[in-house]
Amino acid sequence: MKLLNYALGLLFTLGMLSCGSSSSDSDSTPPEIKFTNLSTVEADPTPITKDSFEIVIKLSDDEDLKSVSFDAPKEKSVQEFLPILSAALEAKASTGLTGLTKEIKIPLVNLSIVTPSKYEITCNVTDASGNPAKNTAYFEIKK
Repeated sequence: MKLLNYALGLLFTLGMLSCGSSSSDSDSTPPEIKFTNLSTVEADPTPITKDSFEIVIKLSDDEDLKSVSFDAPKEKSVQEFLPILSAALEAKASTGLTGLTKEIKIPLVNLSIVTPSKYEITCNVTDASGNPAKNTAYFEIKK
């Protein structure tokens, strides 16, 4: 009888463990955004001294990524970069955001005509469950 109780207890425990380890339909983990070559510290912006620069952003999540966008405060004058970022992003969108990771490379060219200043750019990402994330990078155009 003890053996039967032990076996039933073990089966019940294994059954509960298998139910508890199944994946849930509700995902609450936000995506991760990493600027690989720009500073995320406002007091220490990345200096850019060349006429061209490539922004590299790595996005990751535990499920498919859904959308990505960029914005910036007008007082930081980065508004002049937003059309460049949007055009580059539209070109990247043809490859889609599906998958757990995505690397976006955005070339900035003709920086010699851009006003030397400190700039701030924010990347916003949403995953397939609607979890949002954002990260801000800082850079300084120098001549």
